[in-house]
Amino acid sequence: MPSSKQDKARFFYDPQTDEERYVLRSRLDVLPVLQSLAKWPIPVRLQLNQLSASFSSRMIAVTPAFEEMVFDATGLDGAERLDGSAGLVAEAQMDAIWFRFEAEHAVSVRGYAHPAFRARLPATIERLQRRDSMRYPVPGMNPPVCDFRAGDARNEPLHLRAIDISSSGIALLLDDPRQKVTAGM
Repeated sequence: MPSSKQDKARFFYDPQTDEERYVLRSRLDVLPVLQSLAKWPIPVRLQLNQLSASFSSRMIAVTPAFEEMVFDATGLDGAERLDGSAGLVAEAQMDAIWFRFEAEHAVSVRGYAHPAFRARLPATIERLQRRDSMRYPVPGMNPPVCDFRAGDARNEPLHLRAIDISSSGIALLLDDPRQKVTAGM
């Protein structure tokens, strides 16, 4: 494990200690996040302490009965040497939210289609989101569109599709690459 917060920060975001409201502590909150990471092919950035390796992987399975989660070790040199003596730090982004957690006892496992290793389920997960408000996706079939004219009223209107909305704002996407948006518009 990195020896200090500064060492950790080189690889991963390290939230301030006064940001306790972002920490998921209940097993009822932690398990659904891990199960979603395993269900979808979401990249997970890992720092394996025993191997001093940082690499991108994905979670293969979460088994609450055995208190473990399993990661794909394809492309990880030395995965077979993982013996449970050290842990890992993981980061992933899902639904515009960054998740970070630490887990102990990383050990190689067999019986999966790919090389794999497992680690204990984390007790907590740190959850981060810009602007301190939850974002909610808009309907995908018929999303709202915002039209506005930048600068002069004679300009062609920009057509921006809403992607998500929150109490602090709305995310808009410019679908037409020929239209240009500049800072301050």
